[in-house]
Amino acid sequence: MSPDGGRPSPGPGVRLGFGALLVAVAVLVLLVRPDPVRTRDAPPDTTASPTVVPTAAPARAPDEATFCAAHREWVAARERHAEDDDRREPLREEADRMVTLGVPDAMSTLAVGGLYAELAATYAALGLVLSESAVPGGVEASTLDGADAAYDAYVRTACR
Repeated sequence: MSPDGGRPSPGPGVRLGFGALLVAVAVLVLLVRPDPVRTRDAPPDTTASPTVVPTAAPARAPDEATFCAAHREWVAARERHAEDDDRREPLREEADRMVTLGVPDAMSTLAVGGLYAELAATYAALGLVLSESAVPGGVEASTLDGADAAYDAYVRTACR
């Protein structure tokens, strides 16, 4: 009983337990409740890469000479970008050119897969994603064994 004859006062353990409960509830409320300032002013999500889609399908397949000239420029742009990461725009322009150019009729489906894989890697280096429709048949063929080797062999043979 308390000294004044009323109810007994709670012991120190009860007071400590009640205080811990109040602190736990306050922490939960602060952690679970969204901060309206932070969510309203949050920067846009930059984890999702924009997808690159061809602007127009080629009217006809390029001849090998045209394709090889564009391929040489693309390779040169990749080398310049590797030396200086700030040279993103020229690399993007050359990769876009390769996509819109299309592939020569003489290129095998397996080699088209290798081309798609290399173009996709170029766009990935720029923080972009190459659309599956950008190189017709390329996505499916890029998963086949030997696609990269077939593309390399095509370029070595056609673009001497």
